[in-house]
Amino acid sequence: MAINLLSWNCHGFRTHIDDIKNIINKYLPICIALQETYLTPEKDPKIKNYSIQRKDNIQNGRGVGRVALLYSQRFSSRPLDLDTTLQAVTIQIDFKMLLTICAIYIPPNLTINQNELNKLVYQLPAPFIILGDWNGHSSLWGSRETNVRGFQIEKFISDHNLCLLNDSSHIYLHAATRSFHTLDLAICSPSILAQWNFSVDEDLNNSDHFPIILSHSSNNLTIPKQPPHFIYERANWQVFKYLSELAPDIVHLGDIDAAVDVVSNCIIKAAEATIPKTSGKLKKLNKPWWNERCSEVNKAKKRPGTDFDGIQQPLIS
Repeated sequence: MAINLLSWNCHGFRTHIDDIKNIINKYLPICIALQETYLTPEKDPKIKNYSIQRKDNIQNGRGVGRVALLYSQRFSSRPLDLDTTLQAVTIQIDFKMLLTICAIYIPPNLTINQNELNKLVYQLPAPFIILGDWNGHSSLWGSRETNVRGFQIEKFISDHNLCLLNDSSHIYLHAATRSFHTLDLAICSPSILAQWNFSVDEDLNNSDHFPIILSHSSNNLTIPKQPPHFIYERANWQVFKYLSELAPDIVHLGDIDAAVDVVSNCIIKAAEATIPKTSGKLKKLNKPWWNERCSEVNKAKKRPGTDFDGIQQPLIS
């Protein structure tokens, strides 16, 4: 499986935790940047095999906006502290290369000082990728017109010699007008621009944003498999007992180390022949409520020409 990074405005972590699991099962990302998580400090959601770095925002007792990074426990990683008023969190992750990943969310009606963006980028060890919902329009990333926020982001990219990974794909669906826009951006250090391929998932996954997928271009970088282990409940113990019987002359070995090696090898060979092993592949995240009917509806939702909630699929251009 290739090395993938994802970014998605999920509109509620806990509300869409099953959709997050679906996305993880599909792409097995080493890291996924989530925006508008709506988490509050007393809530501690967990996803198997992933750690979380998050920044919450509480207004009138409710979680508002905010961001999180889910990152794989299969790789060495560490969170980085940021001195910023922005809704942003950062980690460094090592997958044969050390990469800084920053998740950011900038609300549409919030005025951001350019110095805050500059201050953020100065704290990110290169090479880095910034993933998030910027809520800015610009012809640079496929919008019909450029607004004030768009000009601000353009200046940020230009001032720091950064690169935009987006293509012309639309990522956000404005349901009221049935129009598509691009508010979610992937911005990176120039040294790694050629290493990442940009794409957009074909499914909204019950949000109004399509997930962004960044895939590393190198075939030499893959997610490590789990060490295989014996499945003891499927063992043929009768044959194991026969194969693991020790020869009588073992007691005549004068060297204790040699005797230990003979016994160990005999048991291991018997186990290899009679006890199945796991494949080492990553297991999909479990959803106990999922059944065959759910699979049928999910497939129908993605089928071209199928109308759900008044919106026809697929709609990415």
